[in-house]
Amino acid sequence: MRTLLFIAFLCTSLLANDKVSLQLKWKYQFQFAGFIVAKEKGFYRDAGLDVDILEFDDSVDALSDVLNGKTTFALGDSSLVQSSMNGSGVVAMMAIFQESLYALMVLESSGINLLEAMN
Repeated sequence: MRTLLFIAFLCTSLLANDKVSLQLKWKYQFQFAGFIVAKEKGFYRDAGLDVDILEFDDSVDALSDVLNGKTTFALGDSSLVQSSMNGSGVVAMMAIFQESLYALMVLESSGINLLEAMN
Protein backbone atom coordinates (compact mmCIF):
# COMPACT_ATOMS: atom_id res chain seq x y z
CA MET A 1 0.00 0.00 0.00
CA ARG A 2 2.85 2.37 0.85
CA THR A 3 4.31 1.92 -2.63
CA LEU A 4 0.98 2.57 -4.35
CA LEU A 5 0.41 5.73 -2.37
CA PHE A 6 3.91 6.94 -3.10
CA ILE A 7 3.45 6.34 -6.83
CA ALA A 8 0.11 8.15 -6.77
CA PHE A 9 1.75 11.30 -5.48
CA LEU A 10 5.05 10.95 -7.36
CA CYS A 11 3.83 12.90 -10.37
CA THR A 12 3.23 15.93 -8.20
CA SER A 13 6.74 15.82 -6.78
CA LEU A 14 8.10 15.70 -10.32
CA LEU A 15 6.38 19.01 -10.93
CA ALA A 16 8.42 20.45 -8.03
CA ASN A 17 5.26 21.12 -6.05
CA ASP A 18 5.76 19.55 -2.65
CA LYS A 19 2.43 20.79 -1.22
CA VAL A 20 -0.47 18.63 -2.45
CA SER A 21 -4.05 18.07 -1.40
CA LEU A 22 -6.31 15.06 -1.63
CA GLN A 23 -10.09 15.50 -1.52
CA LEU A 24 -11.83 12.44 -0.09
CA LYS A 25 -15.20 11.45 -1.50
CA TRP A 26 -16.73 10.86 1.92
CA LYS A 27 -16.16 11.39 5.64
CA TYR A 28 -13.14 9.76 7.25
CA GLN A 29 -13.73 6.02 7.27
CA PHE A 30 -11.88 2.75 6.85
CA GLN A 31 -11.68 2.84 3.04
CA PHE A 32 -9.40 5.90 3.33
CA ALA A 33 -7.21 4.41 6.05
CA GLY A 34 -4.29 3.88 3.66
CA PHE A 35 -4.06 7.58 2.85
CA ILE A 36 -4.51 8.66 6.46
CA VAL A 37 -2.05 6.16 7.94
CA ALA A 38 0.55 6.98 5.27
CA LYS A 39 0.37 10.61 6.32
CA GLU A 40 0.46 9.81 10.05
CA LYS A 41 3.46 7.51 9.64
CA GLY A 42 5.32 10.15 7.63
CA PHE A 43 5.53 8.23 4.33
CA TYR A 44 4.55 11.30 2.31
CA ARG A 45 6.90 13.54 4.28
CA ASP A 46 9.73 11.07 3.67
CA ALA A 47 9.01 11.39 -0.05
CA GLY A 48 9.25 15.17 0.22
CA LEU A 49 5.51 15.80 0.09
CA ASP A 50 3.30 17.83 2.37
CA VAL A 51 -0.10 16.19 1.89
CA ASP A 52 -3.30 17.82 3.08
CA ILE A 53 -6.15 15.29 3.27
CA LEU A 54 -9.52 16.99 2.92
CA GLU A 55 -12.59 15.34 4.39
CA PHE A 56 -15.81 15.32 2.33
CA ASP A 57 -17.80 18.52 2.31
CA ASP A 58 -21.06 18.51 0.36
CA SER A 59 -20.51 22.14 -0.67
CA VAL A 60 -17.30 21.17 -2.51
CA ASP A 61 -17.33 20.13 -6.16
CA ALA A 62 -14.23 17.92 -6.15
CA LEU A 63 -14.04 17.66 -9.95
CA SER A 64 -14.17 21.42 -10.43
CA ASP A 65 -11.63 21.97 -7.65
CA VAL A 66 -9.14 19.63 -9.34
CA LEU A 67 -9.74 21.10 -12.79
CA ASN A 68 -9.31 24.63 -11.42
CA GLY A 69 -6.17 23.74 -9.47
CA LYS A 70 -7.72 24.34 -6.04
CA THR A 71 -7.15 20.67 -5.14
CA THR A 72 -4.34 18.48 -6.48
CA PHE A 73 -6.11 15.11 -6.32
CA ALA A 74 -9.62 13.91 -5.58
CA LEU A 75 -11.21 10.52 -5.22
CA GLY A 76 -14.16 10.00 -7.49
CA ASP A 77 -16.41 7.39 -8.97
CA SER A 78 -17.41 6.09 -12.38
CA SER A 79 -18.90 9.47 -13.34
CA LEU A 80 -15.32 10.58 -14.01
CA VAL A 81 -15.25 8.32 -17.08
CA GLN A 82 -18.17 10.28 -18.55
CA SER A 83 -16.52 13.58 -17.62
CA SER A 84 -13.34 12.50 -19.38
CA MET A 85 -15.27 11.39 -22.46
CA ASN A 86 -16.94 14.82 -22.52
CA GLY A 87 -13.53 16.49 -22.72
CA SER A 88 -13.26 17.78 -19.14
CA GLY A 89 -9.53 17.11 -18.96
CA VAL A 90 -9.88 14.48 -16.24
CA VAL A 91 -7.05 11.98 -16.20
CA ALA A 92 -7.23 8.82 -14.10
CA MET A 93 -3.95 7.97 -12.44
CA MET A 94 -5.09 4.73 -10.92
CA ALA A 95 -8.25 2.79 -10.49
CA ILE A 96 -9.05 1.01 -7.27
CA PHE A 97 -11.76 -1.58 -7.32
CA GLN A 98 -13.61 -2.49 -4.16
CA GLU A 99 -16.27 -5.01 -3.50
CA SER A 100 -19.40 -3.60 -1.99
CA LEU A 101 -20.66 -4.97 1.29
CA TYR A 102 -24.22 -4.77 0.00
CA ALA A 103 -26.03 -7.99 -0.72
CA LEU A 104 -29.41 -8.82 -2.17
CA MET A 105 -31.20 -11.68 -0.46
CA VAL A 106 -34.34 -13.52 -1.44
CA LEU A 107 -36.02 -16.63 -0.17
CA GLU A 108 -34.98 -19.83 -1.90
CA SER A 109 -38.66 -20.53 -2.50
CA SER A 110 -38.92 -17.39 -4.70
CA GLY A 111 -37.05 -19.16 -7.49
CA ILE A 112 -34.98 -16.01 -8.11
CA ASN A 113 -31.29 -16.84 -8.54
CA LEU A 114 -30.29 -14.07 -10.96
CA LEU A 115 -31.07 -10.34 -10.98
CA GLU A 116 -32.52 -10.76 -14.47
CA ALA A 117 -35.13 -13.14 -13.03
CA MET A 118 -36.68 -10.28 -11.07
CA ASN A 119 -38.30 -8.71 -14.15
